[in-house]
Amino acid sequence: MAMSELSPMSPVDGDLVELGRQLRSLAEAFEALSSGNETPEVRAVIDAAPALLHAVQRTVGKTDFECDTVLSNLVEAVVVLDSDGVVLECNRSADQLLDCSVEELIGGSVSEIFGRAVREDGGRLSSHDQPWVKALEGGGPYTGEVIGVPRPDGSVIWISVNSVPLTREGEGKPYGVLMSFTDITASRQRELGRMAVQRAEELDAVLEAMVEGVFVYDAAGTVVQANSAARDFLGVEPLSMDREDLLSRIDARRPDGSPIPAEETPGGRALRGEHVMNEEITVAKRDGGRRPMMISCTPLIADSSVIGAVMVARDLTKSREGEERLREALREKEVLIKEIHHRVKNNLQIIASMLNLQTGCISDDYSRLALSDSQNRIRTLALVHEKLYSSGDVSQIAVKDYIRDLTSSLFKSLTEASPSVALRLDLADVSLDLDALIPLALILNELLSNSLQHAYPDGREGEIGIVLGPTSASRLELVVADDGVGFPEELDFRQTETLGLQLVCLLTTQLGGNIELERNGGTVFTIEFPDSGVKGQSQ
Repeated sequence: MAMSELSPMSPVDGDLVELGRQLRSLAEAFEALSSGNETPEVRAVIDAAPALLHAVQRTVGKTDFECDTVLSNLVEAVVVLDSDGVVLECNRSADQLLDCSVEELIGGSVSEIFGRAVREDGGRLSSHDQPWVKALEGGGPYTGEVIGVPRPDGSVIWISVNSVPLTREGEGKPYGVLMSFTDITASRQRELGRMAVQRAEELDAVLEAMVEGVFVYDAAGTVVQANSAARDFLGVEPLSMDREDLLSRIDARRPDGSPIPAEETPGGRALRGEHVMNEEITVAKRDGGRRPMMISCTPLIADSSVIGAVMVARDLTKSREGEERLREALREKEVLIKEIHHRVKNNLQIIASMLNLQTGCISDDYSRLALSDSQNRIRTLALVHEKLYSSGDVSQIAVKDYIRDLTSSLFKSLTEASPSVALRLDLADVSLDLDALIPLALILNELLSNSLQHAYPDGREGEIGIVLGPTSASRLELVVADDGVGFPEELDFRQTETLGLQLVCLLTTQLGGNIELERNGGTVFTIEFPDSGVKGQSQ
């Protein structure tokens, strides 16, 4: 800078901009003097240095006074911390808000202020989550953080905190933090109160919309809240009604009609701390009858003590009426199905009788035998429908009883040629549906007929055994064995031209089973197939 550019010094008092300009001129004058460029302008600036120093002192003092005045009159509480969290400065609002004097705060640790602070959800505020720590470590301002600060009297004040890091030009790390906070306890309480009212209104709306009756009891069993369904159920307003009055109106009884003592009612048990879920009782109706109710009752617990209970009562009358209508419809359906089975059985018996009449008109032995076999097959099917007609369950048949009746019928019609053949049964207590029983019955008819007709020629004595039982959790096995003359070695039962064995193979496939033949000392057919409902074990 040329010496002629130095501005003349003039009195300054409180004008920080002008004071800064003159201080820069003084620095330039000293720089010129040190380089040997003394001029009258330089000397004039240097001579004015003492007066400039006094002006600086006056201006700085005035500025400090003004800063203190502004800080002390701020409504917001303000605290200035160093990088270690030590309080360097605070205003009167801070000591009033925190209930501590300025002398107690300055020089103390900020941890003494926020060490026991809590978050909005009530959890303890950790040291890393404290606003001044986040401002120092994060480098940016943090505003509007809500925390609760316990006071010496045990109360908690809620404050909104703003934390701004203090930095110097050219330095990245903050050397302190400026914190300001506002007491929001009153506004928070108003907001919490508004939210509580809103939640209560929402809860009331939910309770009123429920079709179940809801009763809320206090610890003594007095009704303190009830919804419209509960009022409709009782026919009166239940609020303030004690337990004795309530029980006298509903007359609670067990489903068998026996009265329930007051201490054993769901509400009484809940007031002792027991959770009662979906318990059925009957209560008196206003017309003198009784209605079934499903009751759930839950105790209300605070500080490990039961302070009341909530009971939810659901009227089962309509659902029970619907169940009864459904049962009646099922009974009608079962009667109809049984009637169908009865008519099918009658029709099959008519067909069998017609075949019997036709047999009497035929002299050819082969044809007579074919018609007789067809008669037995039809009788086998008719017996299935007869069992379904007389059964209590039209979906399944007890196979043991069916096989006994079937074998008895076949022995009566086919043992004229072999009167000395005995029958041995070993049958499990098994039930099968119609789709499984019909092919199984026809298979048994063919195999038993084959043994009775061919295994014991010329009145030969012997025994036929039938075994039925489970082989595993999902498989059944039927064994038809005789000790007769045996199955011809040269004959493949899977490729035979006779209708009976063809039917056996086809029906086994229909069952999803497997068939095997053994010829050791007689004939043994073993058929394994999936079960359709095993019940019990062999007897």
